[in-house]
Amino acid sequence: MAEEWQELRVSNDALDDPPELRARMDTEGYVFLKSLFNPDDMLSLRRAMTEKLQQHGWLQAGTDPMDGIAVIEAQCTEGDIGYTDVYHEVYKLQAFHESGHWPVIMDTMEKIIDAPVLSHPMKIARIWFPQYTDHTTPAHQDFVHFQGTFDTYTCWAPVGDCPEELGGLAVVSGTHKVGKVVDHHFSLGAGSLVVDEKVQEGPWRSTNYEIGDALLFHSLTVHKALPNVTAPSIPTPAGRP
Repeated sequence: MAEEWQELRVSNDALDDPPELRARMDTEGYVFLKSLFNPDDMLSLRRAMTEKLQQHGWLQAGTDPMDGIAVIEAQCTEGDIGYTDVYHEVYKLQAFHESGHWPVIMDTMEKIIDAPVLSHPMKIARIWFPQYTDHTTPAHQDFVHFQGTFDTYTCWAPVGDCPEELGGLAVVSGTHKVGKVVDHHFSLGAGSLVVDEKVQEGPWRSTNYEIGDALLFHSLTVHKALPNVTAPSIPTPAGRP
């Protein structure tokens, strides 16, 4: 096991009970839903993303880009020009931005907040190389990156099956109740900011994600990535529409 964590609470039983969904978000700071998204839609998005990554040398030439077989020699991170150039090619994909407006996520969020939803214009594709664990996304609150209002929510969804070894997302339940942005300081990894250790108290919760799963959480909920410890021959990309 790469890191100790407890299972996320699955909330599919409350999908037709908006008050219960809201209660769980208010209490735990997250709602985890199995098979929320159509797998075919996610696979289509995965293909669009991985084809770009292969075109720019991040995935092995001559392989099916859907397998996501990384070129380890191409390892780079946020702040590197090489990373930014390729990331922007993925970020320009219309399909990537459309995913944040799919009816299923808009309707689900309306149930959770009991109000009309505005899809945030800032989307993030979290694309990371295997065996690059020093740069694993550190524990943080999303508000420090998105700003605006605390009443902002993230939907994290893998564009393929994402077992623990691939480095899925982990949260600490209830940390949003702090009601403020806590102190962050510089760290390696996506976003370059980490919260103080004392804010991370309590068990980390994650799961072996499957395509179609979605983790929704409050902008103040502390979360991080698990390290991607896979070999390059194992499918690696995961994204967040």
